[in-house]
Amino acid sequence: MSANILGLPGAVFWLWFSALIYGIAIILILGPLRREKSELMYAFFAFLAGMAWLHLFIGAGTYWKQMLLSHIGFFGGLTGTVYTLKFPLLALSESKRKPLFYLALIVAWLIVVWMLIFPHKSPAMIWVGYLYMITTAGLISGFYIVWQGIKAKESWVKVKTIGGGAGVITCCLAADVLVLYTLATGIKLWIVSGHFFMWLAPVILILAIYLGRYLQRVSESPKVS
Repeated sequence: MSANILGLPGAVFWLWFSALIYGIAIILILGPLRREKSELMYAFFAFLAGMAWLHLFIGAGTYWKQMLLSHIGFFGGLTGTVYTLKFPLLALSESKRKPLFYLALIVAWLIVVWMLIFPHKSPAMIWVGYLYMITTAGLISGFYIVWQGIKAKESWVKVKTIGGGAGVITCCLAADVLVLYTLATGIKLWIVSGHFFMWLAPVILILAIYLGRYLQRVSESPKVS
């Protein structure tokens, strides 16, 4: 276990610090979400909510040494990352969209159920859980969102979409890969860099949304001749 920070084990402190940053990001995204109500904004909100839940409960499970709390954390994290798939699934027909989404959701919940029923298999299923979050949000949703931003014509759409997608990738690919690296090697590299990417992700996402909204207002404001 890493050195204590403010009376908490280092890993727990950074997990709860990440949960706090995600919680602040959730509050900050509510305004833009109410105004836009787009599938992209709902995907961002689901990502933030899922990660806040994940870090809060995994931190609690680590602190009190209760694996059940960590499992509850994975339920929220996996659910949130699956909901980000709703944006890339817009590229498919309605008849394919819903079945694929619910299939992905069922798989996520089955991972958690396996953790609960077979606690002695939890270390292996934690790997599966992280790999599932990497696949759904870090790879599919994150890179699809960035790609849509690259294709966009308006600068404000580019900023919001590319930045938001980069935020998702920062957490659900960069940070999660470092977590798995630590689990595989025992080297506490993720305490320095993995946790950094965890809380950096919502900062990138929120900054991108607010900068994009600012650029949108500027572009739509009447031009003075």
